[in-house]
Amino acid sequence: MKAGRWRGCPRTLLLAVSIGLAGCSSGWPGSGDKAADSPELASLMRLGTAAEAAGDTGNAVSVYQRAQTLYPGKSEPSRRLGDLYRARGFHELAATSYEAAVAADPADREARHGLAVALVRQGRLDAAGREYDTLLAGDGTDIRAWNGRGVVLDLRGDHPAAWEAFRGGLAVEADSLPLRTNLGLSLALGGKVDEAIAILEPAADDPRAGPETRQNLALAYGLAGRTQDAARLGQKDLKPSDVAQNLDVYDLMRAVGPKPPAGN
Repeated sequence: MKAGRWRGCPRTLLLAVSIGLAGCSSGWPGSGDKAADSPELASLMRLGTAAEAAGDTGNAVSVYQRAQTLYPGKSEPSRRLGDLYRARGFHELAATSYEAAVAADPADREARHGLAVALVRQGRLDAAGREYDTLLAGDGTDIRAWNGRGVVLDLRGDHPAAWEAFRGGLAVEADSLPLRTNLGLSLALGGKVDEAIAILEPAADDPRAGPETRQNLALAYGLAGRTQDAARLGQKDLKPSDVAQNLDVYDLMRAVGPKPPAGN
């Protein structure tokens, strides 16, 4: 499987944007305007949800678009349409839908989260960063926004600022596995390999940990020159050919990557 977050990285299961940013709605209804406030709108949303569950994407899109037209002041139809598009990889359409949802209700945080993720997927990092700044200005305890802000900063190459963002989220929820995994990865890519390993080893042992956490630790091991440890972890999730390729890439990254800061 190709890396989800980092261009030019090995064939590891690095923490993908879809996990790191977690922009999908947490369930029906969303956190913005409530479709349940309008029985007719709620009925349309149920029809759209049923169509999605049945795999009838075309009908779901039609239902949500009809709801958009009939209820232009409600963010729910546009947000659900954005979720549908983004889940299927249509990130430009998703961003347009989320923008409509935010325009209808600027307080719809789920729509703004979805918009930020869609913007990242398009490489529109400055715009995504502004969305995360807005989210954090409204709620400084939003760990998804801290995580997303950190990912954006990392993708821009500003690792120290990303570390601050991830740690800002961890100050709110110290046990957040996505934040710990992302911080460890960012530290490794920023040259602080020993610190990264100290964070990623317990994270990888967490019962909630998945392949992305283990493979981020494998990358940190590889950057530290611990080839056998990197290979051992790689074999848990990847094909032997991918493990071998990763080991070669780790060697290359050690040769050309950032040098460890003094004292690391």
